Amino acid sequence: MCYSPSSQNAWESVYYIQNELQGGWLLRGVHHFMAQAMVVLLPIHMLQVIVEGAYKKPREINFWLGWC
Repeated sequence: MCYSPSSQNAWESVYYIQNELQGGWLLRGVHHFMAQAMVVLLPIHMLQVIVEGAYKKPREINFWLGWC
């Protein structure tokens, strides 16, 4: 609620969240950690789907719905 995406105020709003807002450092830290975790876990999950053959019948519809 404190972030301003405009090009004039973005840096100041991030600085405010990180340094002045109570718990802002924690919020940004968790966001950063979870974004990195998602980048790692997505390929691992896709490898699991391929290895286990989750794209074959009768689960093929579920597989294609997962891509949407």
